[in-house]
Amino acid sequence: MSEKKQHIGKTGNPREDTAKTSGKAKVKKSFSLDFSHKSLWNQLPFILFLAGLGLVYIWNSNNVYKKTVSIDSLEIRINDSIAEYNFLNAQVSQKRKLSEVAKTVDTLGLKPLSAPPYILVKEGDDE
Repeated sequence: MSEKKQHIGKTGNPREDTAKTSGKAKVKKSFSLDFSHKSLWNQLPFILFLAGLGLVYIWNSNNVYKKTVSIDSLEIRINDSIAEYNFLNAQVSQKRKLSEVAKTVDTLGLKPLSAPPYILVKEGDDE
């Protein structure tokens, strides 16, 4: 059996070492922090886009907050109006009762009927 000697470099992986020694690097850097003047100018449109998105997000959050506060205050006003309507409706229905009407009319000198009302019929009318 013949054993092949493999050249093992600094990384310990023979495939990576041969790729580096062959002149073509197969592994590229996926992220680099390069803060040079040129790279910042190249990234300026993206930075401005992110800033614009941030402003739109802040504006939208502010509008949602204002709408929520407005809706809450309107709900309070509606509930107050409903309570006032129910209170006034109860008062009016209380005053519509026959006993309450009799008390009110008694101060004017009118008295309730003791006999049932008469039905007037016109002579010569078949109906």
